[in-house]
Amino acid sequence: MGRLRAARTDGPGEGADEGQCPSEEQLELLGLLAEGLKDEAIARRLGVHVHTARRRITRLLHDLDADTRFQAGARATLRGWLDD
Repeated sequence: MGRLRAARTDGPGEGADEGQCPSEEQLELLGLLAEGLKDEAIARRLGVHVHTARRRITRLLHDLDADTRFQAGARATLRGWLDD
């Protein structure tokens, strides 16, 4: 499994746009998704309701312009957020 890390940028960034660093929340969520956890387990780990976890996952996929969790991982790797 890949390690999570913040991407290098020329300037500060809060979103998931190309060239910007991922937020701590995005990195944590990517790590949980990379572990293959289901929504309910992710919610427990984050200490939030399952609907909140699903909203965050949906937002992450949107930010990465991904349709699936696998695609999100691939795009995060291409952006340098995950080590091979």
